[in-house]
Parts: sequence; structure tokens; C-alpha cells
Amino acid sequence: FPEVKKHEGAVISRYPGLGDLCEKTVQGHYFTRLRALQNEEFNTFCDTHVPTTFVYPSDMDAIEQWMGQKKVTTVIVKPEQGSQGDGIFIAQKFRDLSLRCTHKEAVVQKYITKP
Repeated sequence: FPEVKKHEGAVISRYPGLGDLCEKTVQGHYFTRLRALQNEEFNTFCDTHVPTTFVYPSDMDAIEQWMGQKKVTTVIVKPEQGSQGDGIFIAQKFRDLSLRCTHKEAVVQKYITKP
């Protein structure tokens, strides 16, 4: 960053655009796009460290299809605007998710019972 004057021992703690990665839905979109690149190493990492992730409502059709394929699927829904657990809920059917999800955007992830 040429506009930042670096001093000996200085640490840059704010990178432009880095705050966007802290938003749950933005991160969910990035993981979906990166998985689509079919990078074997990245997908192996995601399979072991990142639960199946969708963004509601933009991935609504994919969520409904994915939940319909499984006999019992429990998902955790995390609203974009919530923090410290506010607004988080669990759903086992797509209908329940769509009725309860009144948020503008939310991350929907496979619920892991013992992470």
C-alpha cells in the first residue's frame, strides 16, 4: 500500500475490503464461488473444516433441494445482522426455515452436533 507510510516495527491492521470478509453472507458467497472452481485442495479443506453453507434467500432453491435429498437434515440459520447469538435458530424442514427466516439475508449451514 503505497499511501501508507511504514515505520520500523509498524503493523498494518486494516486492509481495504477486509471488513467485508467478516460479514457472514459475504463469506458464504465466497465459499460457494471458491468451491465451484473445483480446486481439489480447497474442496478437501472445506469438506473437513467448513459445513455445507448457503445464503438465504439467494440460494433458496439450492437449500430446498439439498434439504429435500436428506432424510433428516438439521440446519443452523444465522442472520446477517445478528451478533452474539441473536436471531440464530435451528430448522429441520425447509418450510420451517422459510417461515421463520424473516431476515433480509442469513447464512444457512449444516448443523454439526459436536464440532
